Amino acid sequence: VLKPLGGFIAAALLVVAPASVHATFNQSGSLEDRVVESSEEAFAYLESAGKSIEQFDFTGAEDQFGLAIESFEAAEGEINKINSSLVSFSQYLPGKASQLYAADHLIEAGNELAKAGEQLSKALDVLSSVDVEAIAKDEDTGLTSVLVVVRSALNPTSEYVEKAMDHLNEVDPNVIPAEKRDLVIGAKEALPLISQGVNEGLGVTELLLAFLGHDKEQTYLVLFENNYEMRPTGGFIGTIAAIQVKQGVVTSIDIPSGGVYDISGQFDESIIPPEPLQLVTDRWNLQDANWFPHYPTSARKAEEFYEAAGGKDVDGVIALVPSVVERMIDVAGPIDLTRQYGVTIDKNNFYDIVQDLAEEKYDETVTSKQIITDMTPILFNQLFSAAEDPEGITRILNIVRAALEEKDMLIFMNDKKLQDQFSQRDWSGELKETDRDYLSIVHANIAGGKTDGVIEEIVKHKAKIDSDGTVRDTLTITRVHKGETTDEYAGINNTDYVRIYLPEGSEITNADGFFKMDKSLFKRPSREAKKDPDLERVTGEIREDAEKNIWLNNEFGKTVVGGWTLTPVGKSSTVSIEYTLPFKLDINSLWNTTDRYSLLVQKQAGSFGNFFVTEVDIPENMQAVKYYPEGYDGSTEVLLTQDLFTGVVIEKIK
Repeated sequence: VLKPLGGFIAAALLVVAPASVHATFNQSGSLEDRVVESSEEAFAYLESAGKSIEQFDFTGAEDQFGLAIESFEAAEGEINKINSSLVSFSQYLPGKASQLYAADHLIEAGNELAKAGEQLSKALDVLSSVDVEAIAKDEDTGLTSVLVVVRSALNPTSEYVEKAMDHLNEVDPNVIPAEKRDLVIGAKEALPLISQGVNEGLGVTELLLAFLGHDKEQTYLVLFENNYEMRPTGGFIGTIAAIQVKQGVVTSIDIPSGGVYDISGQFDESIIPPEPLQLVTDRWNLQDANWFPHYPTSARKAEEFYEAAGGKDVDGVIALVPSVVERMIDVAGPIDLTRQYGVTIDKNNFYDIVQDLAEEKYDETVTSKQIITDMTPILFNQLFSAAEDPEGITRILNIVRAALEEKDMLIFMNDKKLQDQFSQRDWSGELKETDRDYLSIVHANIAGGKTDGVIEEIVKHKAKIDSDGTVRDTLTITRVHKGETTDEYAGINNTDYVRIYLPEGSEITNADGFFKMDKSLFKRPSREAKKDPDLERVTGEIREDAEKNIWLNNEFGKTVVGGWTLTPVGKSSTVSIEYTLPFKLDINSLWNTTDRYSLLVQKQAGSFGNFFVTEVDIPENMQAVKYYPEGYDGSTEVLLTQDLFTGVVIEKIK
């Protein structure tokens, strides 16, 4: 946040001030010379400050910003020699008088932004000298001390930028010389973005201070979800960790050496699992807790199972998939475990080595996940060491940002205020609401091995709008198994229970290609097994359509179509559904001649990304008048690594 912000303030915006002041006066040897001299001097200092920031010379930048402030104040002092009431009144006068008013506010804006740059430089100077590796192990200071410095810089910076915006809003671009007018207009457009960036940085800083336990120690349940065996929030939960954090220092890491079963084995109560899971188990437990694609619901269920089995009370639940760890290892460097295991872990072999050990039978070894326990502290130490370098910490932050945006990492907090902030940033994996078309395809690999890493998926979606505004959708999902029979983990058939989430009230008119699973293969829960109230509340009544081999219910404000797919090794499978949306476009009334169709597609958390194709078919009595986003023309083909939103405004042809 800080470096580009400081550079932008220093070098991009304030060119308008000296240019506009110069245009205000034209009498040689008069007030013009002194004002222009001070303004141009201030601008030169700003340029120098920007160069210092680019070179990580934050002390020099702070000095240059300070000199710029002195020069702006000198220019303002010269203007103030004119009667202040005249300056204020000049906004109502034509010609050079109104230019005087504009120049006064432009110089004031420059002064406020120079103060913002000076404040940021002070913070950057402090941060550049921080020994990240040392404070990451010091409970008396901790990493949150760095964030406190950032917060102390951003608070006044936000105020300075707001004042600069107020001054720029007083400037009428029409009184600025034509050759400089675009600069002023650009500044007025850019400054709100700077303000937004500063405030966003401040909000994230406050959020991280709470998340990292600045005021009180936080305990997190971490779910390592294997997306090679897809489940609704990312993958099968094979490994867990309880991590305690205080002031940004990891004070405790507890990773059961036997993986999730060390904990789930302590849970004695028998809970009836969701029916598809009964293909592999007659009891619902922690390893299968992430059945709900709405992550907060799955996180609460995982927390419930964990604590009921004797685990610690936790403040939040974090889920992540192997690729996040692989990217972190890429930054941290190889992890030497030759003494314990005869291997060195790097980003290329991490998954394979851990998977080989994890697949060892539990009766042969009860420490199949010990390697994760042993490598985690080393990984943390090497990451803190990498964070000493500006490039290293930038890479780490980018990995975390990308993981959250692509839903390879999800966060749930028990504190509602904190959870709301994570939700607002779309970091918690909720199913979203929309009043138009919606689609989310959620896979659950059940008894299908570690095959999802070799499955290629192509999704085709078409929305056909009828002349009366009715919208009829067709959805086709094709899965291709790229594995080989010689592969120990991926060389088996991919068995998948897929749920397709649609706008609530959608009417299913056809379904084809779903696999009919033999009911005798399912395990029966014991008579003592209890129903789970959350499962019943969320899923409600599930209706089977035996003719189409699908199940229908409503969840999270969506209509859900569920069914089995079976994709053999080296082959493909295709399922399709046709459905009518629960709304019509209204363009035929006296009051409405335009309406909109939009589609929100949510990527499944942890998904490797399917190839997604969508198009809108508009009837002859209608025409598109506007598309969103830029470049979209009613159809698109994308690799779905993030959520997708498209829209079109449609009007009746007169």
